[in-house]
Amino acid sequence: MDDAAMFDLAMKANVVQQGIPERIAIGGKTWRLRRISQRQAVNITNLDFDAAYYQREMKKEGIGHRKMKRLNTLYRKTFAKKAAHYVLGRWLWLIPLVYAITWRWIYNHSEEVSATINSAQMIGGRDKDFYLANLGCSKYQLVLSMKQVGESVKQMQERKESAESMLVEDASPKKEEDNKSAARLAARRTTKK
Repeated sequence: MDDAAMFDLAMKANVVQQGIPERIAIGGKTWRLRRISQRQAVNITNLDFDAAYYQREMKKEGIGHRKMKRLNTLYRKTFAKKAAHYVLGRWLWLIPLVYAITWRWIYNHSEEVSATINSAQMIGGRDKDFYLANLGCSKYQLVLSMKQVGESVKQMQERKESAESMLVEDASPKKEEDNKSAARLAARRTTKK
């Protein structure tokens, strides 16, 4: 991409980030970006994992020509599938076959369409902020639970050190001399009634 195209892409993503319009004009067509559900966010992340897997497989040595072409096709389809999630939003589950039709429609457009939609959502999507907020809450909860575990471990170590110091103190020679019961135990016991 040349500098003008990259600047145009950044401007479109900036407009979406500011939240002014939810529509992006790409190649003479206006695309509306909608909010996605958590289920769709999971599917989008899984598509990213698929893309990473396809990349790793394509880099392996000794792959046949036919398998390489198949992996390349699957890799490029993941971007159109991600963009279809953002275009359809939560309506995706209400209309049968609409997802299959939409991602194929985006796949048959220029690569600019899927790249702009995906980058706009990645840079300034509203759902990203909520994901980060949920992630922050989870980290905070983990810190609190680990704090309780840390405090109980600390108390256990203090008790152990206290018990060890008591054992050392009881075993000292000074204690044996002061202990009156030790003198009584030294005398032999009888079994008289």
